[in-house]
Amino acid sequence: MSETNVNCRTAETKAQEDYGRVRSRVYALKEAYGNQIKAFSVGRSVLGRGIYALGLGEIRGATLMIGGAGGRDFVSCGLLFRFFEELMFRMKEGGQLGGIEVQKAMRGRSVVVIPCLNPDGFELALHGRDGAGQMGDVTDKMSEGDYAGWEANARGVDLRLNFDAGWEASGAARASGYAGPRAMSEPEARAAANLCTAFDLKQLFVFGSGPVQISYRSGDTPVRSRLMAQVLAGACGMKVSEAPSAGGVKDWFIQEMNRPAFSIGLDSSETVEEAYSRLIEMMVLAMLI
Repeated sequence: MSETNVNCRTAETKAQEDYGRVRSRVYALKEAYGNQIKAFSVGRSVLGRGIYALGLGEIRGATLMIGGAGGRDFVSCGLLFRFFEELMFRMKEGGQLGGIEVQKAMRGRSVVVIPCLNPDGFELALHGRDGAGQMGDVTDKMSEGDYAGWEANARGVDLRLNFDAGWEASGAARASGYAGPRAMSEPEARAAANLCTAFDLKQLFVFGSGPVQISYRSGDTPVRSRLMAQVLAGACGMKVSEAPSAGGVKDWFIQEMNRPAFSIGLDSSETVEEAYSRLIEMMVLAMLI
């Protein structure tokens, strides 16, 4: 095994993922696996940071996994990197992942991972004004100088509420909870939506901090989604929520693509490794179901 491969798989899973670290991990994976994977930017954030994606197999019709929509969704970002790194290692070296022989199981299947949809939010949550660039005065005002709870993008829009699926106005720009001046106002939200429509993606899974449950309902939910959620929940011991939601990328995907989409709630007190150990079987099934 090459030194590069070792470094990819043993990166510190407890570290919080700022933009530089996200970019470095993408580049390391591309260096390790070359043409076996696709590494590309799906768009740019408000402050011009790349929104990176990693793909295995054909992008068209792939399963999409998204993390890092909230500025403090560090666990989801690290989890998706950990998953993709281990997936690629097993695709190259053989062996099981989540109890499944992935070389065989992935034949004719594909997956795309966006570990960090909100790179500006990560920078603001971790580095405060220093992460805001030329918008420092604006973000200082929105945060009142306290960035500890920052979840929004650099314009103070919460990407978890900005998608065109039951979108509702919600006050003014701030660190968390503002849905934006209009649906799909933010470049990060448009980047995710454009990827889905351009490549006719099959299904979506979004990981983020919240109630530890699997949610699958929004608007006219595909009939098969409930059974899929139950199968996935059975693999990881999570409960299935029957409550519908609105405004998120999951909700937009269901309503726009008329295909299954799920939000996977993570315990923010968990380490990446704890989340990975608990969810790996479910994540493999998510690509195959």
